[in-house]
Amino acid sequence: MNTGRIITTALAASILAIPAMADAPGYFKVPGTDTTMKIYGFARLDAAYDLKGQLGNFGTLAGAEPEGIQPNNQWTMTANWSRIGITTTTPSSLGDVTAKVEGDFLAGTYRLRHGYMQIGGFLAGKTWSNFWDGDAAADTVDNTGAIGGSNFDTPRFAQLRYTAELTKQASVGFSFENDSTNSDTHSFPGAITGQFTFADSWGHVGVRVLDQKYAFYDATTQHTTSKNVMAFQLSGNVVVGKDNLVAAFYTGDALGSYGAAFQQGVVAVGTSLKAQKSTGWFLGYTHVWNDAFRSNIVVSELTFKKDAEVGLEADAVKKADNAFLNTFWTPTKTTEFGIEYVYGKATTFDKDTLVKANGGLTDSVNESRLQFEFKASFF
Repeated sequence: MNTGRIITTALAASILAIPAMADAPGYFKVPGTDTTMKIYGFARLDAAYDLKGQLGNFGTLAGAEPEGIQPNNQWTMTANWSRIGITTTTPSSLGDVTAKVEGDFLAGTYRLRHGYMQIGGFLAGKTWSNFWDGDAAADTVDNTGAIGGSNFDTPRFAQLRYTAELTKQASVGFSFENDSTNSDTHSFPGAITGQFTFADSWGHVGVRVLDQKYAFYDATTQHTTSKNVMAFQLSGNVVVGKDNLVAAFYTGDALGSYGAAFQQGVVAVGTSLKAQKSTGWFLGYTHVWNDAFRSNIVVSELTFKKDAEVGLEADAVKKADNAFLNTFWTPTKTTEFGIEYVYGKATTFDKDTLVKANGGLTDSVNESRLQFEFKASFF
């Protein structure tokens, strides 16, 4: 049975089994059990018009990776960001047991975004990295988010995590996450993360640390070369009336999939490994005009350090900058429309690698696009 038929059959069976809605919107009791279920999601159309530069399909943010000077005026639309998910909660002697499965259709087929079980502070499965601060995320139409933020584009990993509440305001969490370093060998326990968060009515602040192990096997010498690398992040938000200010700063070696993965790894130098260092930041402000309208301005930057031993190509990105300006309109409780202007600039280490349309040489590429979102939630 194909994936689409499995999803359709499961949803149909669930809907037919609904005897009555529970008190919470969208939840209902599964007949013959003490399990509560919620089906959620939305249908969404994304559209983009490239004003300068050709950014390609969705999932490629302005300025992320220049490949020379591209033509303008590309129009793109997709409904693959549409999402569907199921969450269940079952009481037990150990506490409530939560199961969640969520996906979208970004790859043209159903793609797993989240799939995990949770009992109290223990979580096992695929979900947001413990290194990512979702409460400090920038509010953008572009699904990939600000390039200066950690976990740019793909911040979900298989993991084992435990989070403990120290006080009503403070919590600490640790996780073992799937090794996403593209190493030849994968050593237990993969990436290790830790976080401390303090939250109150004014907002929150979080500190995070990441440790990864890169390892590569040389078949000729039958020798494995490995290197541990670390990264750190400071993030948070401040509530300003109905408005919200978010910010994050991170720095570290070879972040790989925990950052802008296109250029964050290690290279072999003799019998040792050298890591590329990167530093990123973003700042975003949300202004709420009224119950139906909100606007955001977001700026971000990602910088790479060039090390002679790392041996980066001349056209490798030295610095990428982004800026977003958007407005969201929610005319009803289940619909949302968004429009956004995105500007990006990428600078390489060597200006002789990029050719302008008129034949001159440059070390930077400027790109911009208009993006649109049309979304309707299930309820």
